[in-house]
Amino acid sequence: MYKTLISSATNFSMIGAPGLPLDLDRFTAALLATRFPSASRKINRIALSSAIRSSDWREVERYLGQLDRRAIAEGVRILEEARRSGFQTITLGANFYPERLAGIPDPPLVLFMRGTFPRTAIAPVDGQFTVGIVGSRDSTSYGNRHARSLAEAVTVRGGVVISGLAIGIDGAAHRGAISGFDAACEQEEEIEQSAGIAVLGSGLHRVYPAQHQSLADEIIKRNGVLLSEYLPDQPGLPQQFPERNRIVSGLADALVVVEAKERSGALGTVQCALEQGRDVFALPGPLDYSTSAGPHRLIREGAILLRSIDDIFDAIPRLVRKSKKPRRARKQSNAELPTLPAQLQDRERAVAEQLLQILRAGEPQDFEQLMALTATGAPELQAALSQLELHQIVFRGDGDFYSCDPFV
Repeated sequence: MYKTLISSATNFSMIGAPGLPLDLDRFTAALLATRFPSASRKINRIALSSAIRSSDWREVERYLGQLDRRAIAEGVRILEEARRSGFQTITLGANFYPERLAGIPDPPLVLFMRGTFPRTAIAPVDGQFTVGIVGSRDSTSYGNRHARSLAEAVTVRGGVVISGLAIGIDGAAHRGAISGFDAACEQEEEIEQSAGIAVLGSGLHRVYPAQHQSLADEIIKRNGVLLSEYLPDQPGLPQQFPERNRIVSGLADALVVVEAKERSGALGTVQCALEQGRDVFALPGPLDYSTSAGPHRLIREGAILLRSIDDIFDAIPRLVRKSKKPRRARKQSNAELPTLPAQLQDRERAVAEQLLQILRAGEPQDFEQLMALTATGAPELQAALSQLELHQIVFRGDGDFYSCDPFV
């Protein structure tokens, strides 16, 4: 939906203060600065996200122009520290911002991530799907068993499980996704598989609850990812978990509720899902369990009764039934070259084409290596790289190495 960060930015060369150039890192830093208390009182972040999604850069500039130099400098500092910690960022409006999430009323402006973001979760594709699984923190063995088996089945069939890393049902779902990943890897080599997405209600440096740090590490080891819209050092505060819920449902094709009391926070995620137009499933439970009250009420109110994973496929026509064999990873062919930015001059375009051929054919390269490989001077190379990076065709990772893969 959003193929480039900026399609026509000739009149949008500054953000916030004179001398601040428009590049993706500065833009991201400015968006991070809108989270600071001094800025959040002045800037309507929902209106700002709407302007970004509609490519109304004049309106974006009006909002970000309210930020002072100190706020943007602090945003730059936080971004640099996050990169040093091995975290990456995904910015609203950019190529690799998840398409489902970009379509909700109040998408996060910036997401911090640690791990490997599943490509299935970036853009909807027939036969590939994402499922959010939520439920009670006070879960029972019945709920844990079914959450785990459902998540395992979703993962084995090539789907991506999304949950919130909380104790109870969330934890069971993540463990099921890990088991599904391991089972799939035993069946076939060279697979494109993921242990799913854990959406935090805290910063990535402050995994909450702390006892799930090892679970978070296991998710990352298996091609999964931790996501957070909060600054890396932000602790888990009560008001942040309801905010986090919209991301869980926003990333999902369907939301499944496994155990929830009458006033469970999981029901808040259901409300988000309904507002976002997602299908909601509920797993029935024993009549004498208090944690069955939420799913039973949802079923009475129109949620889809979940008996097995096949009910998800039956209810969502777009999703194609998959065999239990996982998908093979698909290598990108040279025929799928991205469209270069229109504003590139002839010389810059020639350098950009050289860069793409080099980076798509081999390992990530640093600036000096690219100078040698392209036989190009530093100013011309920097100009071409800036445009490719701005349009998210080329990405700069750890150690200032450039690559065509945003998740290297």
